[in-house]
Amino acid sequence: MNGIIGRKLGMTQLFREDGVAEAVTVIDA
Repeated sequence: MNGIIGRKLGMTQLFREDGVAEAVTVIDA
């Protein structure tokens, strides 16, 4: 999980400036 230690809160989408949607995992480190 990309070496990130934390509590996984869920998934969200982040839209970049060029309009591409990226899936982002929200964690509480």
